[in-house]
Amino acid sequence: SISYAEIKYGGSKTAATYFKASAIMIDRAKVQLSYVLISHSGGYGIQTRRDDSQFPMSNMRFENNDKDHGYIHTSQMQYFDSASSFDGGYVTVYSGGTTEDMDIAVLDGAKYKIDGNIDFNHKVNIAAGAQFEFTADVGLDINGGSSIVAQGTAEDKIIFTGTSKSPGAWKGIF
Repeated sequence: SISYAEIKYGGSKTAATYFKASAIMIDRAKVQLSYVLISHSGGYGIQTRRDDSQFPMSNMRFENNDKDHGYIHTSQMQYFDSASSFDGGYVTVYSGGTTEDMDIAVLDGAKYKIDGNIDFNHKVNIAAGAQFEFTADVGLDINGGSSIVAQGTAEDKIIFTGTSKSPGAWKGIF
């Protein structure tokens, strides 16, 4: 576990073929993160490669990272909590499917950027106010036997949109 810490100015270069420059790279490991500032990374704040990496987190801060604050698998969206804060930007979801039922929190100051097709194969609850931007020709598949509960409010709508704001910019929800 890492608690009450600051990780600053890391991410100088790639660590391996699949790991881009990042302050924290998690591969087939479990790391509990709480009250950690990740800032001024030369790349991503947190990056993972496989769906079996686990990093439950609470009360994190992400600031001034050169790339997006996170670069993660679909199944890892559940680890970002609403008590963590971001100075704008994105947590990028590169692709994949869910591995268990999960809740997706609203990000304080950031949005989820979906950069590859994703699949929901379990029950997924999405918090009111969560925002998702899909890159070109990318979509969300909700597969048989799974469900999505996305209940926004008049004040806190859940937004699914494209990174490009033009008709047909992304595939949609299937």
